[in-house]
Amino acid sequence: MPEIYLSGNVCLYNAQGQILRQEVFDENVNDLTWGVNGLPKGLYLAEVRTESGQITRTKVLIQ
Repeated sequence: MPEIYLSGNVCLYNAQGQILRQEVFDENVNDLTWGVNGLPKGLYLAEVRTESGQITRTKVLIQ
């Protein structure tokens, strides 16, 4: 079965819930890489929302 890619956006939040980075992606994107230079060590939340309404969240630890 072929993979189906949807457009949407991805956000990176700090521990206070503030958006630090946000990027919109289209259906041609199947991976996204962000550098963490300039971000302090700590725990962050990455959230991906697709155009279909699917939400995926994951913790990101910067050491």
